Amino acid sequence: MKKIAGIICFLNFILSHSQVGINTTSPTATLDINGNIRIRQAKNLGSANSAKDSILVIDNSGFVNRVNSDMIVSQASSGIIGVTTDATLSGDGKTGNPLKIAQNGAVIGQTLTWSGSAWIPQSNGNSWSLSGNSGTNASTNFLGTTDNQPLIFKTNSTENVRISSVGYVGISTNSPLTSLQVNGGFSLNSTTVNLTADNQVITVGNFSNIKLNSNNATSANRTFTLSNGLVDGQMLMIYPVAGAAQLLDAGNVNIAGNFNFGVEDVLHLVWIGNKWLQVSRSNN
Repeated sequence: MKKIAGIICFLNFILSHSQVGINTTSPTATLDINGNIRIRQAKNLGSANSAKDSILVIDNSGFVNRVNSDMIVSQASSGIIGVTTDATLSGDGKTGNPLKIAQNGAVIGQTLTWSGSAWIPQSNGNSWSLSGNSGTNASTNFLGTTDNQPLIFKTNSTENVRISSVGYVGISTNSPLTSLQVNGGFSLNSTTVNLTADNQVITVGNFSNIKLNSNNATSANRTFTLSNGLVDGQMLMIYPVAGAAQLLDAGNVNIAGNFNFGVEDVLHLVWIGNKWLQVSRSNN
């Protein structure tokens, strides 16, 4: 027993006043081990918070040091350390389960895009926003496909509009065979023009359905003429909803004689580039 106590005292004296080397004749620390260290059993702290206190790290010279978690986070934010092996970042952003990615100069509204070597901040110019985009260039930006595939529009998970790869538009059909093919009915919204004097010029503009409201309900119909159409093939439907009117067969109108309108009378016209031609008329 005295021998054991003596050995212990001797070791305490050496450890407190000199350096011990294992597998080395020139120790440079209180305990210098040239080889592997194995710990057969260690206490399991059983708490994730225990890793937040401090950890042991080995520097380039092999010295073991103690560092706390704040030092590691500080070095990470300065770009000194990082993940160098494949890893999956997890976290749903809730309290206690955050997911953080370095800002890398990004500002509000931008996204980080992988360039092949780094995450680069990008504006929403590379995607269409649900609230609209700004700074677009009509010569380069578009909504559509770059391969030989159609562009499909759905509502309530059902296809309602399709633009084929050759540019044909189908409404309620997925196989349009003309520039515009509609599987169902369609209607033309109208504009109302008040006729208050004779020889009044009605500006057709971008309309195809014009209702006439004449303040003259006598046999002496209000006379009117039409402005030019916008494009060859523009269709125009005219009919009174009150009073009486007369379209003059003159100038840019060729309708085989003046047409006297009464309520429920309808005239269909088409613009052929220099005049309006009669398609049909209905006198009720």
